Amino acid sequence: ESAIDRAMKLKGAGNRAFHAGEYDKAIALYNEAIEACPPDRPVDLATFYQNRSACYEKREMWDQVKEDCTFALKLNEKYVKAFLRRSRAAEKSGDLVLALEDVTSACILERFQVQSSLVNADRILKALGRQHAREALAKRQPVMPSKHFIKTYFSAFSEDPIAKIQLDEKVNSAFAKA
Repeated sequence: ESAIDRAMKLKGAGNRAFHAGEYDKAIALYNEAIEACPPDRPVDLATFYQNRSACYEKREMWDQVKEDCTFALKLNEKYVKAFLRRSRAAEKSGDLVLALEDVTSACILERFQVQSSLVNADRILKALGRQHAREALAKRQPVMPSKHFIKTYFSAFSEDPIAKIQLDEKVNSAFAKA
């Protein structure tokens, strides 16, 4: 049996363990598949790393998810699933910049045709905007408004009957001239 055949069998066993919810067993099988895979098969090796990252994602081990997805992307630069999974892990671990970069990369590779990726990009962009706004507000120095603003603001609350009569007279005289 060739090395790639052995690696593929291990991947299949890992997939079955994953679908059965046996994530530790699946991780061990994907580890063996990674070790058995010949180096001249980068796309297959990327798939094994990506599959192992799915197990880590189920166990909420975000750093390992990001690490495996990064390996997968080094081996296959256009691996959309790896971009999306690393984006989710980055978002969960609070790295919104990486999350946005990855989901944007996935959207570009999908030619902006996959609605769920676009929704994720929008959600992450809004969260990053909120984070930047909080940071900006925390650093903001209070500034007094201008004298003109204060005068205009308070004039909106005044009920001066004399000023109202004068304004009414000006309006009436303007209509009389017309």
